[in-house]
Amino acid sequence: MNKVLLAFVFSQLAITASAMDSRELYAIGKAYQPGTSELLYVEEHYGDINNDAVQEVLYLDDAQRQIAVKKSIGAPGIYAPEFFQADYRSGQLIAAKPVDGSNIEVMYRAGLNTDQLRDTIEKSANLVMDSGFNTYILDNWESLQSGAVLNIEFVVPARMSSIGMTVNATACERDDGQCFSVSPRNFLLKLVVGEIELEYSADKQRLLMFRGVSNISDYSGSGQKVEIHYEYPEQLPAGQELLI
Repeated sequence: MNKVLLAFVFSQLAITASAMDSRELYAIGKAYQPGTSELLYVEEHYGDINNDAVQEVLYLDDAQRQIAVKKSIGAPGIYAPEFFQADYRSGQLIAAKPVDGSNIEVMYRAGLNTDQLRDTIEKSANLVMDSGFNTYILDNWESLQSGAVLNIEFVVPARMSSIGMTVNATACERDDGQCFSVSPRNFLLKLVVGEIELEYSADKQRLLMFRGVSNISDYSGSGQKVEIHYEYPEQLPAGQELLI
């Protein structure tokens, strides 16, 4: 990615006071060290009230400092939306963008002093990336509930490729919940990455919990496993201020 395009990416991710006027908070996620009460970071999920194809996520640490931002652009129902993600601590940059009807352009930079990697992935019917995965779950809700085991190709820009994964429904501890498991089909990769566990509300079909490898690195730049619990505006105490 050349310097002009890189500057454009960061300009798209920039958070300004004027941009705040068109955003509406629809979820807050609190990421913890799995099995503990140690808060690692907070996600604030916003939609654009003027354009339902645009979504934005702000990531804040436990001191309420913004550490990363992600912006995705994709019409409702799309499994592979365009997205950009920047980590302000390390300079890590992740991006993926459909370039035509059959290809996805991916870009990854580990940090400010590292080279930018760029490649093209051939698009397939079951290719999914970023927030498109939630859309995929909702579109296949009944099939998964009925016991179907579905195969997807999940785009990982850091690998310049996609990973074959299986998705299936699992038992939930909550009576009013619906749980799913997502795991790599490659045995060795499954040993390294592990599975992703998801819990949704059965009635509203909204994500309540995510447990697995985060899309946000820790302060050393290494991958981290997290457990994220999601809340929605009507669940927040009256008058609670947002973490911005």
